[in-house]
Amino acid sequence: MSLGKCLQPKDEVIDDKMTTVVSQHLTVPQHYFNHYFPPANEEEKKKNSWIRNPFLISNLNDSDLPTQEKDTLIELYCDSEMKDFCNSRNRTDFWVAVSQKEAYEMNAGKALQFLVAFHSTYSSERGFSDLLTNKRKKRQRLGETMLSACMTVAATRNIAPRFNLLAATIQQQKSH
Repeated sequence: MSLGKCLQPKDEVIDDKMTTVVSQHLTVPQHYFNHYFPPANEEEKKKNSWIRNPFLISNLNDSDLPTQEKDTLIELYCDSEMKDFCNSRNRTDFWVAVSQKEAYEMNAGKALQFLVAFHSTYSSERGFSDLLTNKRKKRQRLGETMLSACMTVAATRNIAPRFNLLAATIQQQKSH
């Protein structure tokens, strides 16, 4: 269906200026989409193909990872348990599970950064939405500190803590 058919359902005549305005308005989302999701070239796709399937040896060879990360990826390639897990999950869930294993943490971090390219934008937009919801629900009863606490909980409620990483950063108890 063309734009002209949508704009003229009852044989009404719409001037060219209005048609131009509507056409330009409809092309704006395409511009933003191309801005946030630029078309990837073949070389970029090839370099990051290990993220889509780390269990194909050709993907390992094509990656431009440093030697240590490539070695870790080869260890992952040899892990049959992870291979079975990869086949039963989508890519994001797989890499989240891999990030829980300390040996593969570096590769999983890069993969998740690639897969979830706009996590910070999403978090801030979601946080703003939660702020508006909290303000509407509580009206003006929320003080500055209470609103800040509500925002912290709202912005982090879907983030699972990595307890092994948190425990590693805590100083052990000193012996006497």
